[in-house]
Amino acid sequence: MKTKVGEKYKGMVVSIHPKSMIVELDRFPVTGIINITNMKDDFYIYYENNRTLAGKRSGKVYKLMDELEVTVARVDDDIYFQPTLKS
Repeated sequence: MKTKVGEKYKGMVVSIHPKSMIVELDRFPVTGIINITNMKDDFYIYYENNRTLAGKRSGKVYKLMDELEVTVARVDDDIYFQPTLKS
């Protein structure tokens, strides 16, 4: 995946934690991390009871099994994604 930095892929949210989401790509058997501190479009709050992340201003909610487009942001020991923002 080191050669794929900057590329966009479709994926699915497979796990949600207080500080991150785990996304599995559709095209490859690859999972990666989205740190919520890197989600610059809003301030996201984790709700443990239903395992969701909700944007404080926008109300955008991420939940398990959501499909989304991600951009490969960084690859080191782990793979890091960012949600692709719609323009």
